[in-house]
Amino acid sequence: FGPFTESSSAHAMIADASDVLRSAEDSVSKRIKSAFAESRHLLEHRPAIALVTREGRALTNLDGLETCADVTFNYYSSPRRLRIVRSQEDSMLPSTQILNMHTRIEAQIDPDDWPESGPTFWALHGPEAVRGLLAAEMSALTGRLSDPNSKLPLWRRLLVFLRILRQPRGSLFLTAMQHNYGPQAAYQLARTNQFTQRLWFLLPWCLLAFILGVDPSEGGHKRVQWEILKVGVVLWGIFVAVQGRNRSSTLRYPDPAQFLREEQARNPTYNAKCSRKVVWTRLSFMAFPALLLFVVLVVAILFAITQLIVYLAYVWGDCVNLDCNDPQEKHGFLGWLAEVGTDILMAIVFELCFALAQILAVWVAQLRNSYYLRDFHFSIEMLTVMLAVIERIGTFGIIAFMFVPQWEERAVDEDIVDTEVDCSGLFLEDSSMWCLQLRLPLSRRRKIFQRAFKGPFVVAPFIGIIIKALVPLVARCLDRVARRIYCCCWLCDRIADGFVHLIALIFYYDGGVIGGIKYVAMGWPFSDICVVTNQVEVPEAPLEPAVEPPPTQQTLLPGEVAMEGSPFDRASSEPSPRKEEPVRVPSPAEPASEIRAEPAAEPPAMIGESGEIAANDPASHEAKAKEEEASEGYGGAAGKAVSEGGAQADAGGPVPFDRFCSQVDPLAMATSALNQGVRKMFEPMGELLEVKLSFLWILFFVPIMPFGIFPTLLARLLEVQTDLGKMLVNRRRAFPEPSDLIHLTQSTFNRAAVCGAVGWHIGLSLITYNDNLWQWGVGKVLAPVGVGLWLMFSCVLLLLRFGKE
Repeated sequence: FGPFTESSSAHAMIADASDVLRSAEDSVSKRIKSAFAESRHLLEHRPAIALVTREGRALTNLDGLETCADVTFNYYSSPRRLRIVRSQEDSMLPSTQILNMHTRIEAQIDPDDWPESGPTFWALHGPEAVRGLLAAEMSALTGRLSDPNSKLPLWRRLLVFLRILRQPRGSLFLTAMQHNYGPQAAYQLARTNQFTQRLWFLLPWCLLAFILGVDPSEGGHKRVQWEILKVGVVLWGIFVAVQGRNRSSTLRYPDPAQFLREEQARNPTYNAKCSRKVVWTRLSFMAFPALLLFVVLVVAILFAITQLIVYLAYVWGDCVNLDCNDPQEKHGFLGWLAEVGTDILMAIVFELCFALAQILAVWVAQLRNSYYLRDFHFSIEMLTVMLAVIERIGTFGIIAFMFVPQWEERAVDEDIVDTEVDCSGLFLEDSSMWCLQLRLPLSRRRKIFQRAFKGPFVVAPFIGIIIKALVPLVARCLDRVARRIYCCCWLCDRIADGFVHLIALIFYYDGGVIGGIKYVAMGWPFSDICVVTNQVEVPEAPLEPAVEPPPTQQTLLPGEVAMEGSPFDRASSEPSPRKEEPVRVPSPAEPASEIRAEPAAEPPAMIGESGEIAANDPASHEAKAKEEEASEGYGGAAGKAVSEGGAQADAGGPVPFDRFCSQVDPLAMATSALNQGVRKMFEPMGELLEVKLSFLWILFFVPIMPFGIFPTLLARLLEVQTDLGKMLVNRRRAFPEPSDLIHLTQSTFNRAAVCGAVGWHIGLSLITYNDNLWQWGVGKVLAPVGVGLWLMFSCVLLLLRFGKE
């Protein structure tokens, strides 16, 4: 603005700037209020379910369900039939509607009607629910929790955005998520935000330790400070475990009655004739030895991988003399390839172990003979978590309690590398990890141990966010581009498409649904989509605008009962009236005719015998591109309008959802449903596993590297901003589940993790950072045995439920 020569000019400029900021705030406030009101309207829409059956099976109208689209298509040249249905009852919550539709469809369709492969049965992300949830989250983050006309102060909004303060348990967003996507999905998002907030409590403690330069390798007051730091971290873990024991501390409203019945469902594998004595006998002489052998196998694999890592870095990479930590220092790009290859090998091996662990978990859960299905699934989940824990900390445990400690007296000075040690009697001789342990001084080994956390703390969290949030979007875009463009060379086009398909299969698509390797070789599996039409009379009367409630009146979600303090309180709990249009439902005896649905003013896509577009025909790729663009948000003019907040009628009002099926192109709706059906499933239990492992990582390793809390907290703040988008865009919608199981697994794991952290830190003090361990005699044997037994006891706690409503 140039230099100010007079104070009056400065005051004028400040006044103008204030007016601009005030005008911008008013504009944003109006948009947020509009989004808040729109989210309530959009979240009332009824959800839809897609089901695929064999084409030869003639299905009658499903009782209590309304068909929105009925098409036939080919799945790798195998004829299939797709129907998109929704409930005819709008007095229930959307999640309850999906649960009831799931039960009705399973009861009315014969098992032989389902196809053997490909997509079969999934819930759909409706554009209304997606837009409503995004608007609700924006409203909550900007301070409008339950009333659009009131908002939090700016400083509180900033604290809520940074997750220093949590969103209230009764906010519109969490309640809408619970009512639309089910209690389990809402619990996962709420618990993730809750854990991020708890990290802020630990931040000042770690910041103080970082400023003081706490180092366990040094003696004197530095060692005392380190011991105090460990105690503080364990107390923080106890606080998190105790505070999160009650489910009501995470979600305000209890699960609906339908979900409570799901929690009390009986286990189909329960054997009433099997007594408790027989169960305990089987667990003692069958399950426990099998689990012990499996743990020994995993530890052996971890030991072999650790040996390989040490060899590549300190023998092949000569890091003993170069004072480095990886082979890149000596071998450059070749060393980087060796390091990446080791990581890939570890991932492959643990994927195989993970599959074996799931089989073992199911077998052990069956031996426990649980009466309730919830207890059966609990056993499977916790045994799977146990393997993930061993994988996460196993390598560091081997380094901490086997490689770093000084087991024998050194013949040379403490800070000198002893190259005269004879390793001929050891396995692998000079390349052995034990040989390196004998030659390196204690201070050098401790430095290696502390450096090993730099990557997992600083780099790994952000890489995980990129892989889960951004890479799937890039893979989807590349896959669509590969389907739209072609190369003049048929072989080059096939190779390039196959590579893109492989990337999309790894990061975006569900391999079991889309066809796995068959998709990599043949491409997009769906072709020859035809609309099955019935002569349904739909009146051509102009659509009437939906009746919106007064600004001062709050509306309830469908089926909700007004509660004191609920964001959905209003004078009456009756659902808002809807405009019903007379639509004649065809009888099952009416014949259905199949016609090829071709979008108007668009050339038809040229489909080959394999179900792919002709690779060398530009017109066919352009037609396919237009068809895919039309399928976004259910496609067509009506679908585009709905994705922008509701289809607009001639009079300018929003289209009531009761006539939504008649306004959207069935072909575009079916294409969008198939695109969603091949995505990877969103699993709240799997998403919360990352929170579990992050909690474990902080409890075990933050005292060794206090600075690690800063990148961990930053990564959690970034991840909570991407969780909702990942669920709505990158993943297939999961069927609603109760929150009881996910809460029990989380609270039980927190208790076991705190217990394990106590034994871990005692072991660090007595073994890893004990300069006189070699003088302890029998004590240097009893100490690691005691730590090992303590950690095993903590693993047993994973199988004992902890938590309450």
